[in-house]
Amino acid sequence: MLGEIFGEIETTVQAPPNTTPLFRLADVMPDFAEEVHRLLVEIGESALAGQVPHLWIYDRCPCGGCATMYVQPRPENGFGPTHRGMTLDSEKDAIYIDVAGGKLACLEVLDRTEMTEWLVASLP
Repeated sequence: MLGEIFGEIETTVQAPPNTTPLFRLADVMPDFAEEVHRLLVEIGESALAGQVPHLWIYDRCPCGGCATMYVQPRPENGFGPTHRGMTLDSEKDAIYIDVAGGKLACLEVLDRTEMTEWLVASLP
């Protein structure tokens, strides 16, 4: 009935979260990894900064229009009660970070076309 009212409704099925690390962030985006590390140190988050050299990219945002990368397996139902978000102010733009259970979980940058293109090409 809804199809008669609204026309064809497109639905997408999201792939299950990848649980295998694919690329080490510092190997594929060394400048970005260094920037995130430096910005975390500058705001007093040295424990999180210490994780950056060891981060692996597991997945990306399925929208294809942003440079959001999951550095832990993407949660199906959110990051849970230990989640906290933070914003790092870089010279170029803002970097949004999700922390879950004291570990970096997701890094998001909206306006870096080269990063978005690389993620889409590398993780179709």
